Amino acid sequence: MSILVVLKLGKGDWQQGFSNITVQLWENNNQIPLQFIGSLPSAPELGQIYQHWRKLYKALSGNLSFRRGSQVLDIEFDEEDVTQVCDEEFFTLCDQLKHNFNLWLDYPAFSRLEGQLRTHLNINTEIRVIIETENEQLRRFPWHIWRFFEDYPYAEVSLSPLEYRRTPKVKRQNVSQVRILAILGNSTGIDVEQDKQMLQQLQGVEIVWLVEPQRQELDDKLWDEQGWDIFFFAGHSWTHDEQGTGYLEINPTQSITIEHLRNALKAALANGLKLGIFNSCDGLGLGRELASLSIPQIIVMREAIPDVVAQNFLKMFLRSFSGGKTFYLAVREARERLQGLESEFPCASWLPVICQNPTETSFSWPQLQKYPDTIQTKNIVQSSDTIQTQPTAKNQNTVESLDTIQNQNTVKLSNTIKTQDTAKTQPSRVLEKFYKFRLTRLLLMSIPLTLVVMGVRWLGLLQSMELKAFDMLMRQRPSESADSRLLIIGMDEKDISQYGHPLPDDKLAQLINTINAHQPAVIGIDIFRNIPVPSKTSPGYQQLSQTLQNSDNVIAICSSGNGSETQSIAPPPQISKQQVGFVDLYDDKQPTNGQDDTVRRYLLSRSASLLEVPSRCQTSYSFALQLAYRYLDAQGISGVPNEDKNWQFGSVIFKRLRNRSGGYQRLNDRGNQLFINYRNTPQIAKQIPIRSILDGHFDLLRIRDRIVLIGVTAASVNDSHDTPLGEIRGIYIHSHVISEMISAVKDERPLLWSWPQWGDMLWIWVWSLTGGIIVWKVRRPLYKGIGISVAVVVLWGVCWFILLQGGWVPFVPSILAMVIMVGFAETKM
Repeated sequence: MSILVVLKLGKGDWQQGFSNITVQLWENNNQIPLQFIGSLPSAPELGQIYQHWRKLYKALSGNLSFRRGSQVLDIEFDEEDVTQVCDEEFFTLCDQLKHNFNLWLDYPAFSRLEGQLRTHLNINTEIRVIIETENEQLRRFPWHIWRFFEDYPYAEVSLSPLEYRRTPKVKRQNVSQVRILAILGNSTGIDVEQDKQMLQQLQGVEIVWLVEPQRQELDDKLWDEQGWDIFFFAGHSWTHDEQGTGYLEINPTQSITIEHLRNALKAALANGLKLGIFNSCDGLGLGRELASLSIPQIIVMREAIPDVVAQNFLKMFLRSFSGGKTFYLAVREARERLQGLESEFPCASWLPVICQNPTETSFSWPQLQKYPDTIQTKNIVQSSDTIQTQPTAKNQNTVESLDTIQNQNTVKLSNTIKTQDTAKTQPSRVLEKFYKFRLTRLLLMSIPLTLVVMGVRWLGLLQSMELKAFDMLMRQRPSESADSRLLIIGMDEKDISQYGHPLPDDKLAQLINTINAHQPAVIGIDIFRNIPVPSKTSPGYQQLSQTLQNSDNVIAICSSGNGSETQSIAPPPQISKQQVGFVDLYDDKQPTNGQDDTVRRYLLSRSASLLEVPSRCQTSYSFALQLAYRYLDAQGISGVPNEDKNWQFGSVIFKRLRNRSGGYQRLNDRGNQLFINYRNTPQIAKQIPIRSILDGHFDLLRIRDRIVLIGVTAASVNDSHDTPLGEIRGIYIHSHVISEMISAVKDERPLLWSWPQWGDMLWIWVWSLTGGIIVWKVRRPLYKGIGISVAVVVLWGVCWFILLQGGWVPFVPSILAMVIMVGFAETKM
């Protein structure tokens, strides 16, 4: 029999302390607990030590193979990162944290409370200590370092949500085996096969494996009416530091939260789910959300966990738990045995933690297999089966007679079939063989033809035609509305006449201050300001300098000159380098050897190595990325570079463009490049002239919470670029990219994608075979021409439909393969 201790900290934090702490002691299944009251003082120094500990732990974890997913990395450029950590310093900090924590708990108002507990507890009794607090730092804190747990070897700590309910007891009909739903998620850089082997060694279990599943597949399995005893996950996961939301990377491209599985998990709970094991990084967000669903017991890791540590914990836990120890004692033993790894993996034994529904009791492995109410049902079923399989002697004679008659009829039927086969005409057999021969020839012809077309494509000989076909498909998409989250303030011809060009410093400062007064989300200045206008000694220069220094929501621009130091343009000298984005646009002259200058791609970010020559523009982030990032960050959606160096916002991943993607065959794919999914709209956003703002003739309330872009829109200032939608100014291209990123994250508007080379090859082969089948099946020339024309129209329509979903699939190579196949089939068939 175990004893339950619930420690409720109430409201408070490190700065204020905790003035109303309650401890409840439930023993021997009493309906009314013993209850004690205490308090704790403020401890800001302890909070600082803990924050420093987490920072050093993250720094140490950076060089190891961790089950960390797309960890939310801060893009605050002014934060000083820890680059070197001494192991001795870290271990000293661990001792300091443990000492100060226990010193804090020695506060008289709390030590009296602890003393009351000790008078009622036996050191040989299993004790479940549950911490209830709304303070996120204390939830994450390693409570097992409390000296109390050293004195009580059968005590283990767990976390609980503030609100919970009792779950009904479910007796599953499957009594013979423990059912486990095992998810092996994104395993990039780690070895989850070890987890799989350990689970497979368990006796008396039924395991259903889902390896890198899609969300729908996982959801469907959780609804299984047979029910699950254990839900297991191994792979990458992480918790958003600000939101506290846990994310599971179920496959390399998809991250989901518990909220995405809420209904399915409720169904699994109703069908008997008892335990969740998340052998992955930083799972407190997952644990909190699962506990709020009243899942009885959950194991998660409070920080990032090394791959080796995760494997060792699972092995020790399964060995202890399946060996008969209760759940809490198995977790404690497995956690403590990780201490042997701490010379190589510091604080390994601090990582596992239980999240618990306080209304549930601890259980053991044998208890998962015992459902007494179903044993009688099983016996009844067996008895019924016995009755059905024991016919009387009379029935046996009848069956034997029927078998004799059936055998006689079978012989007659066989003879009849043989007679019919003999009656088959010789021409029908020849025709059948002929058709098989022609189909085989079509298959044999289509395969090498497809390989030839792929080879021609590989050499880049079809690239220009594929790009033009892509542009035509882009223009034929349905019209879209302007993006209301953007506002463009453009300097037109009248503004140039009134204020001059470039816009003077004082006017630009006035414009920024006026806009900022009405709380925009972020301001992007698409105007080069590397030199003062009109001069550095003018009052306007000082005014603009002060404005830029005081405006942390302003993004300025610079240009690397596409690799030329002399043509590169520096950002304004007054602004922080963290508020600068490059505006270089990259057309397709390079991949097409100067034949095409259309802008279809956008460089979101680049590494320092891409700046092959010295440049006045040293930022690694583009103008559009800076603006979209800050807008989404204000919405609570942080952008992070994941392990594959792709930008990820929430669950949306902006995959880096690679060579041989879509129609590209000669692409320089350095940096984080993005297919531009232009909105098919004549105007990407509402646009107003500068004078409307400076003269107060515009409803400034419409600025609030928008992305405001300031640039030049006058036709006399040349800044036009070819795009699939026609000629567009640079500021509009940046706006399209900003809109694309925000719409993908907020509105689920599709990003552009393409198949791998084998997918393109299979697609081209199908259309090659289609051409051959038309020639084979249609004999009249007129109908044959109609059939080929219909196939081309259908191919175009299918490519167009797939493009609406974001897919760029081969059109020109497919047409080429089909036409060549038609010619070959005409001569060879």
